[in-house]
Amino acid sequence: MQRSVRLSVLLVLFLNIGCLSAYTKSVMRSTQVPNWIYIHSNPEAGDFAVHRTAQGADVRYLVHSVSERGIEISQRFVSTGILLGSGLGDVEYRLFVDARGYVQEAYLIEDDGRRTRLPIASPGQNGYVADVSDVQFPASELMHVEAGYFAITDLRFFRLFSLGALGPMEITIIHYGNPTVPFGIVSVEGYSSTEVSFTDLAALVDDAGTGLALDVVLHFLDAKYNRIGAELIKHGNDTSLIR
Repeated sequence: MQRSVRLSVLLVLFLNIGCLSAYTKSVMRSTQVPNWIYIHSNPEAGDFAVHRTAQGADVRYLVHSVSERGIEISQRFVSTGILLGSGLGDVEYRLFVDARGYVQEAYLIEDDGRRTRLPIASPGQNGYVADVSDVQFPASELMHVEAGYFAITDLRFFRLFSLGALGPMEITIIHYGNPTVPFGIVSVEGYSSTEVSFTDLAALVDDAGTGLALDVVLHFLDAKYNRIGAELIKHGNDTSLIR
């Protein structure tokens, strides 16, 4: 089963990058990054996952190191798809997160060597993540993406605040997850809160109880317009990617 995907949020950072693609690097150097990103259990240097958006952009997430300072990860466009010429392929976001995924430090690293420390989103700001909920499907079902067939055992959803062209808005982000995949995400979708509210989704999960299943969630979302999303195309461990 493949579902349509649209740019921006994967592992949260997609939304910021999608919004920033029309701006200059000078704006990127002062734009806050999300305060949270999902990180898998027992991360190791070289763990990576690549996700593709509907625009054909491929975004790679990579663990660089694990130390007392935190888990160092990067997010980079390895292919910009129809965003060719945007300059997004010339920069990399480097984050230090704790074991729960909360961002402690963030940097924008440009290919010319310039390194800029970035602010982290706080309540009310673009990219702020709130109310992360993580539940397990009692019986997993398979989802088909380019990387293959994966048992979806985790449902993760949260509120993401965004400053769009029409002003502040809230987006409900949904992760379909498998814990064996680095960064834990097989597919991700995002809906405006007017289309799918966090409260309504949480109520669906609570009401389903032990009857919660992937089909129950997909039926609830059927015909609703997903604004953003991406899906897994490649994953593994490769320390040669670290630089």
